[in-house]
Amino acid sequence: MRAGHVPRSQFNQTLSKKRTCMTAIKTVRFPCARSSGPRYLLHAVLMMAAFVVLSALSACGGGSGSSGASFALLPPPAGPASPPTLVSIQVAPADPRIAAGTSTQLAATAIYSDNTHTDVTTGAEWTSSDASVATVDASGKAVGVAAGPATVTASLGGQSGSTTLTVTPATVVSLAITPGTATIAKGTRTQFVATGTFSDRTTQDLSADVAWHSSSLAVATVDGTGLASGLSVGSASISATCQSASLCASALAATATLDVSAASLTSLAVSPASPSIALGTTQQFTAIGTYSDQTTQDLSAQVSWTSSDVSKAVVNALGLATSSGIGLTTIQATMAGTTVGTATLVVTPATLTSIAVTPSSASATIGGTSGGKTQFTATGTYSDGGTQDITSLVTWTSDALSVATISNASGATGLATSVAGGQATLTAALGSISASAPLTVEPKTVFSASGTATWTVPAGVTSVQVVAVGGAGGASFSINGGKGGRVSALLAVTPGEALNLFMGGGGGSRAGNGIGGIGGGGSSPDGAAGGGGGATTLARGATVLLIAGGGGGAGSSAGGTSGGDGGGNGAASGAPGSGQGGGAGGSGGSGGQGGIGSISPGEAGTSTHGGDGVFFGGGGGGGFGGGGGGGFNGNYGGGGGGGGSTGPSGATYATGGSASVGGTRGRGDDGSVTLTY
Repeated sequence: MRAGHVPRSQFNQTLSKKRTCMTAIKTVRFPCARSSGPRYLLHAVLMMAAFVVLSALSACGGGSGSSGASFALLPPPAGPASPPTLVSIQVAPADPRIAAGTSTQLAATAIYSDNTHTDVTTGAEWTSSDASVATVDASGKAVGVAAGPATVTASLGGQSGSTTLTVTPATVVSLAITPGTATIAKGTRTQFVATGTFSDRTTQDLSADVAWHSSSLAVATVDGTGLASGLSVGSASISATCQSASLCASALAATATLDVSAASLTSLAVSPASPSIALGTTQQFTAIGTYSDQTTQDLSAQVSWTSSDVSKAVVNALGLATSSGIGLTTIQATMAGTTVGTATLVVTPATLTSIAVTPSSASATIGGTSGGKTQFTATGTYSDGGTQDITSLVTWTSDALSVATISNASGATGLATSVAGGQATLTAALGSISASAPLTVEPKTVFSASGTATWTVPAGVTSVQVVAVGGAGGASFSINGGKGGRVSALLAVTPGEALNLFMGGGGGSRAGNGIGGIGGGGSSPDGAAGGGGGATTLARGATVLLIAGGGGGAGSSAGGTSGGDGGGNGAASGAPGSGQGGGAGGSGGSGGQGGIGSISPGEAGTSTHGGDGVFFGGGGGGGFGGGGGGGFNGNYGGGGGGGGSTGPSGATYATGGSASVGGTRGRGDDGSVTLTY
């Protein structure tokens, strides 16, 4: 017999054993695969099957003369991944303030264990700790009832989050509608906003609290939130009226004009046209309509949005598409059933590999002109090398809520609010991927826009260093106006008290269309001389604590020897301006002098406004102690008088000078107030 040769009888016997073994294996495997009982029973059956299979294989041998083999049991099959769990509820905005008789919309966001989040505003249970101060309805709309604090809480699934709502006794003293004039095509809509200025010098959106009215319902209608619809060609006055006696000192009203045109929609463009996003992410689309009169209008909230393949992506009524499967789908916007715009959305299987937060580090102050707000964004990099804005998809957290909070609320995701001085690390996370950025909050508040404001003294603060600067004077054709006066003082304060501020606006100039900032004077009719700057003031109630006088407006360039006087410095006598710019300001609250050779002074500033300029004469410095503007004698243009400055005992004053207007010789710089504590 040849070496390695297997006799037929032995071969048949081995083959018979293998068939028997395979039959045994099949017998135990198939019933297990069909099992639909509990998992522990399935596991037990699998173990029995494995034992039978191993026994059979051991009996069978390897078919090559081996008497047995070693086998390792496989671990039990893994069950499905556990769904993410709810870990917290976040309520926004953080610590809002409203006047009694007004309302604010709160939002509740659910945060999950996989670093995803969702808006649960309408699904949460809302409660107020003190219904005599504020109430809240099922939609999260809070209404101020009486002055005081109330804790508003949103609860869901065993978790809750809250915010402190402060209701003030302030009343409305003026009402304004924006935009003041709007033009829309027939059949479209536009949003008006009513803003109230209160007795405590704060402002608040009152669109949901006023009564809206259209002067011509045939032309346009307006709903209870200020959303106007154009019905026919023509013009209508849209008015907002404050009718609550407790909210308004008198029946205040404001009016805007809405023009409805006959223009017809000629095309609709959807953008972006062909975006590519990763599965599980979103894409915002916009629809821009072009009309027969060549105007354009954002129609994103007015068109009908559809997706050609909802297994790839769905799109909501505002154009936000959410991916649901890999592949292509056409996103379509339709207006009036006829005009159509489309975009192609590609959904890829790419996975998130990293996140970048922008800015990578930031510093901020508390409150002030910026509101103490800092916007952060998150950009995701994916496995295919692509990047995507995922600011609204990540979950944002702060490791120091006493320093800064950060929002996950729809429309405000990634928006950080400064609370107190210190440093907070802000983190954006999605799944297991995260990135962070430090935010340093400086213990100060800066107001740098002209107009009124209120600053509430933070807890634990008993003194504050104030630096107030008056508005600068406006420029003439070639000469800058004077700087506003600068006052520094240390004030004793009480935690929780409110200080009222007014930042004087810069004086007007020809380069700035002749109009000054709030409190700033206008330029002369021909623009040859600038207006005076408005004074900046700080008050406790009705008691004025300090004043930084406005800068004098620049005189005419005629003769080239006179310019605007500087703002008041409260210490030295005012000096006349020169051809090179402003001089020193007035002393002890008096106005600055007019320019050399002036014979026809401009108007003096009032308690809030800079004086208007006269022909070839600068305007007077605005605010308390504002001086008269200089005149013109045929050869020399007179500079505007600088407003004087005053302050408490121990205050220091800086001398005014030529205002910085960025090299444009335009409108004067607005005044400012910096509070450090």
